[in-house]
Amino acid sequence: MTGDRHLRVVGETGEDPWGGPEAMQPGLTEHQQRDLARARRAALWAGLILPISLVATSSLLLILWLPRLPDPLATHWSGAAGPDGFGPPWLNVVANAGIGVGMALMFWLIVHFGSRPSAGARLSGGRALPAWSAWQRAVAAMGCGTVLFTCFMFVATTWIQLDLDDARDAPGVTGLMGIGFLLWILVAVAAFLVQPKVRIDRPGGGDAAPLALERTERAVWVGEVRPSGVFIWVMGGAIVFIGAITALTFLDPSAPPFARWVMIGSTTLLIVLGATSLWYRVRVDDAGIEARSILGWPRFRVPVSDIDRVAAGQINPLSDFGGWGWRWSPGRFGIVMRTGEGILVTRRNGGVWAVTVDGAQEGAALLAAVADRTREGGGRPTGGERATGA
Repeated sequence: MTGDRHLRVVGETGEDPWGGPEAMQPGLTEHQQRDLARARRAALWAGLILPISLVATSSLLLILWLPRLPDPLATHWSGAAGPDGFGPPWLNVVANAGIGVGMALMFWLIVHFGSRPSAGARLSGGRALPAWSAWQRAVAAMGCGTVLFTCFMFVATTWIQLDLDDARDAPGVTGLMGIGFLLWILVAVAAFLVQPKVRIDRPGGGDAAPLALERTERAVWVGEVRPSGVFIWVMGGAIVFIGAITALTFLDPSAPPFARWVMIGSTTLLIVLGATSLWYRVRVDDAGIEARSILGWPRFRVPVSDIDRVAAGQINPLSDFGGWGWRWSPGRFGIVMRTGEGILVTRRNGGVWAVTVDGAQEGAALLAAVADRTREGGGRPTGGERATGA
């Protein structure tokens, strides 16, 4: 099956993370450009400037407390019990600064590269995901909450050791962790709400050209989702690592029974997740699109009646979805196992459903055709069937 490819070429532009004139995206209206610049500025403050300020302030406080801390300092706790790990007093300062800044930059780069014109726009199918949506707001907000939680825990666990002669006398930190998680949620929600609620679609969005179908003709397209080699090695390495720890736990006569069961459960869960989430078959027919694990479960589908737009475009798991595998965020769901072409469906409620799959242009063309036919009131066809696949 072949289909005409509609490709919009987007030229390279310099981009100012503050959303200034250099960040203009070709094809957007003046109003969209203003909204995009406003959204980027808000996300920059919520997702980078505020978190970095929290890291700087908390690090300065930890430095001022250094003369009042025991040496060694308690650095690790196990639940409600006292500390079970120790280190030099300056360790919390370095860890707070390094982890805090690293997390802030990681979340911000996901937001930044997920909204900029990218090299993918010059490849097959273009970039069809929105230039800005609730996804970027959520990632920036999550970054702010995560950095706050990190800084709070470093400051709080240091505070309870002020003026102690021996760090082993420090109390448990279960209550502090509860407070930290509550602050994490409250700050992340607040950071999400203070950002402007805007959605900006890239013009044309790389919409797929519908396949020419007779009114009574049926067609089926089948493709395969396969993970990248790196993803397989990472998952395999994780299974081997957890399996080795499980074996060592069983060989250790002093290990408590619950620890053995926890390790068995962890290893089993990792194997099940790997078996059910790495390989999928994608089917497009007159009912819509479905991605089903090769084991038969789980399956994810979008009925044809819920489809607003269809596109075939380049997908970058990190910048578009924040990682690999099953990915969900407000207004966005993806089965993204690798960087490359994929089918992107915009649902009637504005949400995006995406899957990385070979031959995405063909699958998207058929899906666009059956969606158009359904909107035109054609109903389900009863004639001959044409089968094809990636």
